[in-house]
Amino acid sequence: MIRERFKEMDLRITDLADYLHMSRTTIYSFMEAYDKGNKSVISPNVLKLFDYVMDNPLSGKKNVMSLLLSDITGDMERINKAENTAISPVIKYLTEYPESSKAKFFQLAVSTSDFDSVMEYLLKVYPLLRNRRLTDAEIEFIKPYDDIRNIIDNNKEK
Repeated sequence: MIRERFKEMDLRITDLADYLHMSRTTIYSFMEAYDKGNKSVISPNVLKLFDYVMDNPLSGKKNVMSLLLSDITGDMERINKAENTAISPVIKYLTEYPESSKAKFFQLAVSTSDFDSVMEYLLKVYPLLRNRRLTDAEIEFIKPYDDIRNIIDNNKEK
């Protein structure tokens, strides 16, 4: 139902995913959840958009674009006010080095869930890397990290 509504408005899912900084797969899963009435699993901004589109049958592509842009503007204002939060170093980095590999990874990480388990693993590994006395279990746990580092280091030498 929601998918057909976006088709009527000539708004492609690929474009919508780009505007929302999400993967198409995520948008499709949100659409499926919306059509099934399972709104609790949908991101609040996406839910707001879906509700707007479904509650306003005369709205068109321009109205949706305007809504998306106003939300983006509002989000930027909230980010600018976040100077004393944990996110401020991330914002500063992204602003100073927008084309860096790290910035590109940040964008990818927030637009897809493909790397969530890897990030969880790295968050657990990080404190162990600072520890000089590891148990056998901890050594075994960080072995995949060491293997990846060795592969990267070997490729740099070539």
